[in-house]
Amino acid sequence: MNQEFANRTLETRNPEQLLIVTSAHLDKFPQHVDLLKKYYDKRGDRALDETFLAQVKAVGAIHTPVFITYVEELQKDVVVSGRQRVRAAIAAGFEEVPVIIHSDEAKLNVALELTENFARSENTAVESAWAIRKALSTGMNQEEVATMCGITGAAVSHILSLGDMPKIVHEYIKKGKLTESAALTIKKACGKPAAKATGLTANYDDKEVKAFLEGLDEQVRLAGGTKIKGKDARAARDGKPKSSDSFNVKDWKAMIGDSSVPNPFAVLISFFIGDLSLHQARQQGAGHLDWLIKPVHQPKPKKVKEPKVKGEGKAKKSKKEDVVEVSPTEAKASLKELFGTV
Repeated sequence: MNQEFANRTLETRNPEQLLIVTSAHLDKFPQHVDLLKKYYDKRGDRALDETFLAQVKAVGAIHTPVFITYVEELQKDVVVSGRQRVRAAIAAGFEEVPVIIHSDEAKLNVALELTENFARSENTAVESAWAIRKALSTGMNQEEVATMCGITGAAVSHILSLGDMPKIVHEYIKKGKLTESAALTIKKACGKPAAKATGLTANYDDKEVKAFLEGLDEQVRLAGGTKIKGKDARAARDGKPKSSDSFNVKDWKAMIGDSSVPNPFAVLISFFIGDLSLHQARQQGAGHLDWLIKPVHQPKPKKVKEPKVKGEGKAKKSKKEDVVEVSPTEAKASLKELFGTV
């Protein structure tokens, strides 16, 4: 990879001559979909940001080079990194943009896409998941991806989990109706094990996920992953009452501030969520919380071991019965007496 960067060249190109692969290309040329996917990134489907365009026009040029590679099969210079810059240059009417040309090498392409992808704060988890999947398909492992992106291995797993979820989850996140941390619990609540060959983190039933999301309280969807439990999620989906009614600390504090809540109850809630000590709660309870005392747990009585008697508990050996010797004559007489003959 270092060698590739050492051999790159800086030139200029007409932005209108550069190819940005979008989902429209994948749909239009299904016979070349495998080839086009190598150069497709979900950021390519984004509309041009008007604020960014205004900044470009104010500057009057694109100063940061765009990374491109020449694809022999397409007979085109394909944009690998800098799609928004190219779009802005075209919209601004610029005749040329600075470009850095490098050889068409899969790992280098995804490395450039990843670094650009994670460098932008407005990047979505779905876009990042696509870029990571693309990197993994070239033979990179999750640890290498994490190092290159400056994130943890756990973050890579979380991003992939979000990317594998149904479209409705992505729409909820995009519209600000669901946080990414809250969305991660959908895997636990609705996800089914996926075969290793698929490379997916889980399989989902779209209808089940939709019912799950619609059954959640808005505060829960925006609170974060720790506020949703799998059994409560299924109860919400089935229309059954939830064990905790989705109460969180904010809900309890709001109740404390409600003048209609009797003081003893407000004090008791404050004690339970840790805002008041036991002593403070009893003081502020106006005598109604006299029963609130820390229980004294009595130690369990120790069992008294009875002293062992030496030799007790061992299996007693049966005593040998006394053996009486009988002479042959006496034995014959005994047999005759028993059986009537010898």
